[in-house]
Amino acid sequence: MKLNRQLTVLFLVFDTKMYGSNIALKNLINDLHDNYTVRPIVVYRKEGEFVRWLEKNGIENYQHNFGFAIYPKIRSLFDIVLFIPRIFNLMRMRGERELIKLVKDVSPDIIHTNVGPIHVGSVIARKLNIPHVWHIREYQIADYRYFPFPSKQSFSSKLQHSHCISISKDLFNYFDMDDAYGKVIYDGVMSEDFTPHDIQKKKQLLYVGRILKTKGIEDLLNSFVRTSDTDPEYELYIAGEGDKKYVESLKNLVKVNKLEDRIKFLGYRSDRYKLMAQASALIVPSYKEGFGFITVEAMFNKCLVIGRNSGGTQEILANRGLGILFNDNQELDQALRDVMTHGSSYYVKQVKKAYKYAKSNFTTQNHSTNIYNHYLKILKNYEGY
Repeated sequence: MKLNRQLTVLFLVFDTKMYGSNIALKNLINDLHDNYTVRPIVVYRKEGEFVRWLEKNGIENYQHNFGFAIYPKIRSLFDIVLFIPRIFNLMRMRGERELIKLVKDVSPDIIHTNVGPIHVGSVIARKLNIPHVWHIREYQIADYRYFPFPSKQSFSSKLQHSHCISISKDLFNYFDMDDAYGKVIYDGVMSEDFTPHDIQKKKQLLYVGRILKTKGIEDLLNSFVRTSDTDPEYELYIAGEGDKKYVESLKNLVKVNKLEDRIKFLGYRSDRYKLMAQASALIVPSYKEGFGFITVEAMFNKCLVIGRNSGGTQEILANRGLGILFNDNQELDQALRDVMTHGSSYYVKQVKKAYKYAKSNFTTQNHSTNIYNHYLKILKNYEGY
């Protein structure tokens, strides 16, 4: 079912680097714009690769100064001095007045906030009586060390006044959502027309994503240190960016263990699909993944996934034999040894099964259809639609 007129959706995003949440939004905007009568408008705070994609594709966009509703991080004496003023800024809801003016000018049918820590969208939507969709993509504390202001309980209560989309059942339960205002819709990761690289597997293990403590990268590095003697030809590639000091500490760990020739830090890579296609396994050591975008990308690229048995990773892989799950470092060690011992050919059937499952459940077309139908259901309950 489609509306017989154009539907205007205003999206709010913060960071515009091309990681999971923005790749998912890019896919959604692309499909809504091309396949439905949707006029997407994107409001962002920071410029980056995502904004360049919007400009290239003629998507209407505006830059505004709004913030995350999380407690300020304290990294120095300077941060301590500014802590109270920053709390006052949070309470004043920075950028609200300017954003209200924009919203009135473009008259959206729906305001769609793409991540949990942006609260200004929900506030403005309630003031202007516009339906608000809140996309819940992160645990905040467990995955990014974001502490919701003023509390997790307060955030969970705010969600009840919006139409929430959770990217996993685990996140849905974590924030105590219910079916009255919340719905689980898995992200769309690849188009149904996507074809993976047809290249030979190499003796490579791979990590792709942000380099953060909560991503469990130290566990992966230490595990490779312990198991690297299983097959001296195997290498570990780390593809992603992070805080320079933290990245340097990881490189120092590698140097101390004299494995610089086998553990490679690649930085951000736009060719991650090729890296996945040639790797023997992708490792997802994150302590909590809201969904596991990288996990599904690997499945689409016919790469075995070794993932921590938690959050979205567990939800995707468990009970289907789609990958290898581990609960602790000992089990991670065993998984790495098994892959290095058996080689990628041993897991061909499992990888094919995971590829087929991803094609059936995580296409961008399925996702955009589910989101569009959700929009229509929301609008049905508002006067005038």
